[in-house]
Amino acid sequence: MKNILDLTVQYSASNDLLLEATLEGLNGLASILEDNLEETQCKLLIPVEPVAKSYEGFLTDLHIVKGNGTLKIYRNHNVLVISGSPSNCSILAANLNFLQEEALSQPQLQSVLHWHIEYFPDHPYLDPVSEPAVVYIKTLRQDAGLTL
Repeated sequence: MKNILDLTVQYSASNDLLLEATLEGLNGLASILEDNLEETQCKLLIPVEPVAKSYEGFLTDLHIVKGNGTLKIYRNHNVLVISGSPSNCSILAANLNFLQEEALSQPQLQSVLHWHIEYFPDHPYLDPVSEPAVVYIKTLRQDAGLTL
């Protein structure tokens, strides 16, 4: 059985991604990105009554592959794929850890703290094929009603 990550991922018709995770989920994703495994697969959470807001639907799985090159973040059917060199995966993990630290140091801002991941020319670690993503922290009131 695959591990379950406390993370929901929505996708849009224009290939935008919305990642929402609890602090525990962000920590879990950062830990996977920093570990020494070449490949990791996890299940993602889906709301019991999925309403994708302005998005098309929810992704069901996460697949992380550590190899070479810049970091690629994209959707492959119902799977969020993150691939790249271990050092570039570590940069993503460090940014997720920073978002967690900000949320812990300013709990009143947890519901509005977020981070945009988007390629721009000459980006130091992100590949041009990466889809734009926004990472939000789920607050306790947003966590109700999640399932596999």
